[in-house]
Amino acid sequence: IACVSGTCHAVGAQGVDLRNSGSGWARNYSIGDADRTLYAVTLLDASHVWVGGTKSTSEPISDPPTVQLAWGVHASSDGGATWQLLVGEKFPRYRSVHFVDDQIGYVVGGHWTVRKTTDGGDTWSLSFPSAINSEVDFISVYSVIIDPSDSKIIYAGTDGKGVYKTTDGGTSWSKLNVPSLDSATVFSMAFDSNKNLYLGTTNGRSEEHTSELQS
Repeated sequence: IACVSGTCHAVGAQGVDLRNSGSGWARNYSIGDADRTLYAVTLLDASHVWVGGTKSTSEPISDPPTVQLAWGVHASSDGGATWQLLVGEKFPRYRSVHFVDDQIGYVVGGHWTVRKTTDGGDTWSLSFPSAINSEVDFISVYSVIIDPSDSKIIYAGTDGKGVYKTTDGGTSWSKLNVPSLDSATVFSMAFDSNKNLYLGTTNGRSEEHTSELQS
């Protein structure tokens, strides 16, 4: 779920986008059909919305046919009335989507990496982990969040490799000194009004980190 200026969007199974502008929730099925599942949503304003999700498709690549997953990021510039596919691939998963403005955005996907666009989603470049030491090139990223006070500061939560931080919009990354995260998967992250960063990790554990943000 994501909210801005009194407008909220919530996403889930069957490609459903629910919108609430103060008069109750309304279902929107225009993103896809019943076998699509949406995992992430972000808003820039009441008009600009981005979602990330999956669609199961049966393809005869083996005998018997197997079900594959086609993942993608969709964008709407009219509050969810119509949608455009920005990026989609057969196997990579897109579970986290964040946009700074209508041109610059970040998604978690492409084989569990962070990808960045500077042209509204027309083209995407690999930001993480290609910008860090090669010894951790096999990192799987599960979540990403942008610092609300500085859009060039971004955090990436990984599977058993901790949390990484960039202060230059994704050009370079460094690992935060939080040893307890080296054995956990960071599925979600959120800031509170005091700029404390909260992490949702495996085994139901949550952690709060403040001093490490300056690392």
